[in-house]
Amino acid sequence: MKRLLSLYNAIIPEDTKPRIYWFFLAIPVKLAASALSGVGFVCSSAVCYLAGTLVWVLWLCMLLVFCYPQADRKMLAHIQWMRPAAATTCLVLLAAGLSLAVIIPLNVLRDDSSGHEESTFIQLAHAFDKVFAYNDATALTHQAADNFNKGLNPYKESNIIEAMIRFEGSSDKLTPLRKGVFEEDFPYPGLEKIEDYWQEIVLTPEVVPDAVVSVYGYPSASFIIPALFIKAGITDIRLVFLILTAGALAVVVWTTPSNRRIILLLAVLCSLELANSIGAGETGFLYFPLLLLGWVLIKKQWLLSAVFMGIALAVKQVTWFILPFYLILTWRNAGIRRLSLVVLVNLSVFFSFNIVYMIDDFNLWAGSILSPMSRQMFPLGVGFVTLVTSGVLDIDMPQFFTLMECAIWLACIAWYVKKAAAYPLAGPLLGVLALFFAWRSLWPYFFYVDIIVLGCLLIWNEIGPNSITPAIQNG
Repeated sequence: MKRLLSLYNAIIPEDTKPRIYWFFLAIPVKLAASALSGVGFVCSSAVCYLAGTLVWVLWLCMLLVFCYPQADRKMLAHIQWMRPAAATTCLVLLAAGLSLAVIIPLNVLRDDSSGHEESTFIQLAHAFDKVFAYNDATALTHQAADNFNKGLNPYKESNIIEAMIRFEGSSDKLTPLRKGVFEEDFPYPGLEKIEDYWQEIVLTPEVVPDAVVSVYGYPSASFIIPALFIKAGITDIRLVFLILTAGALAVVVWTTPSNRRIILLLAVLCSLELANSIGAGETGFLYFPLLLLGWVLIKKQWLLSAVFMGIALAVKQVTWFILPFYLILTWRNAGIRRLSLVVLVNLSVFFSFNIVYMIDDFNLWAGSILSPMSRQMFPLGVGFVTLVTSGVLDIDMPQFFTLMECAIWLACIAWYVKKAAAYPLAGPLLGVLALFFAWRSLWPYFFYVDIIVLGCLLIWNEIGPNSITPAIQNG
């Protein structure tokens, strides 16, 4: 261990700012939050649900501290313990990553065939065994890409049953709706009931079911981009996610000052959820690389940044929440003329992907991409809504959460308008913070933002050995 720590000390520059060590200490907090929330969902454990949310709050607070330039000065008194603690954290996470790389292909966790009632451990083992498979969004995205390659309108041809059958999805990866057989279930239908419903609807795959999400609900770049790779011969859309992510990370690493590249590489390798999420087919990897490039290039390559941001807007609606913060920072950095040009580029790119479907059937297109916000969804997530999903509060009012989400979002926008120049790194984080208060605050909304913030910090040259931000200079 001492030799490994010595190697770490040799790799990481001595003048590395305390916030970098703080970042590495935050990674296991995020992993613990994800694990607790996952156990809460699989085992219907209120304690794990609530514990996971509290740990998520802790992680978000740690990220907010990371975005605070004065934190470097305040942490200097603790550098003696933070550096070895961050080194130990890195080594443990890297070892865990290597272990998972061996364990998962060997499929150590097997189904229990004894016929006895499943223990909590066996439930978790089954759930983990199913992680690395297409979920409903992944299956629908691959289906949409195939339909696009066939010259069909993916919004018209969407069928969740055919998609899940083809890509061997399981019923626990479906998204139930509050209608039909699930109308009386609250806060969430049992996995057994969803399985029973799946066994019923799978007998008639040509009939689109009404009680699970079957509409393709994302803007068109989300299937056009994968379609290009699938046309070239890639048969698993998760490889597309890997290629896009690896490409974006390579660009960011290359753009990072040479003496800081190892920091970003270590951060990516230690963020075990990135590899796990790619294996699980998390569709957030379609917009994460684009958001990453959009933010890190905003100061030095504004046109490329605007193009990447425009594509991200045409991939998933989550990016719409982040857009105002991106535009605010553009305005504060370069003025109103640059802002106007960036907005023009963003809109041009967005409409270049979507205009065909808007003209073909605007109501279908609009209804599809707005469906995640308009359909009768069950409460789900890792945020404030766990008070409902855990049974602590009996609040069957999605509108209440929507109002809270909007209020937090507008408050964050108002704050960033005033403080963007002093705290630019807070933009990506504030963009998703409001989603923590949403009726559906899914963990993928938050998983990638820390890497984006770290990349910005490294590339914007805010942590050079003698550089400090204006906010620190002004105290």
